[in-house]
Amino acid sequence: MPLFESSSWEISFKKLTIKSGHVLSFNSDDPSNKIYFTFNSNNKSLSIGVSNNKKQLRFFNYGFTLPIQEFTDIDCSIKYENELFSFYINDTEYKLNAFNVNQDNDFNKCYEINLSKELKAQIIGITNSQYLFLDSVGSLTNETHLFRGSFEEISVSYSYEKEKFIDEISVLDDKSLFFLGSSIFYGHCTGGYSFADMISDHYLLTRVYKETVSGTMLAVSNSSKNSYVERMDAKIENSKSHSYIEDDDVLIVQLSTNDF
Repeated sequence: MPLFESSSWEISFKKLTIKSGHVLSFNSDDPSNKIYFTFNSNNKSLSIGVSNNKKQLRFFNYGFTLPIQEFTDIDCSIKYENELFSFYINDTEYKLNAFNVNQDNDFNKCYEINLSKELKAQIIGITNSQYLFLDSVGSLTNETHLFRGSFEEISVSYSYEKEKFIDEISVLDDKSLFFLGSSIFYGHCTGGYSFADMISDHYLLTRVYKETVSGTMLAVSNSSKNSYVERMDAKIENSKSHSYIEDDDVLIVQLSTNDF
């Protein structure tokens, strides 16, 4: 979801029940670089939490105090508009008005505009982009943060005025990038996720194409047919949906040392 000045978005839940844990998370396998959405039944506060401190592992919780004892079968939504975060239960709006560190139950009441600016800055610091990512339900690794509850449906909507922030992304806007390489561009140590994929995720108006094979060589070899040039030629000749090189704005080549 975009966090630009002109953007707005809404995450809506139908019949959401939260018994414990995180409902949605980003980077849930890295506790020092994390965003999560959860409900604290002790202080009756629904929070967007972030952890952005590798040395001290501090968790910063930005909360909406709610007049409810438990979170059961509630139709609700999180909204971002005019650079402010808000939470709705049916048609009742709750402002971001509470803050604490390290998940203690003593929330401090704060001015919601300042909290929204701080939260936005924290999210951008973690994702390194102008977008909020919530890509998993619960936590992938931490048992205590697994989502225990239920919902019937999650829906997301967003909008933005491109001209308001064109200087932010105009370099990659509407561009087609062709990445040709080996294990580095593939993302050998990161499960096939490289910075090429990060560009695709963070710049929604950019088209990214990867032709990557771990261990591939620059030189043509009789023992294999996966050299850089052979793979690029095959991509050009065999693709019916995209004219590689001809339709691409940029070719990015990562030179490997596999010929050694």
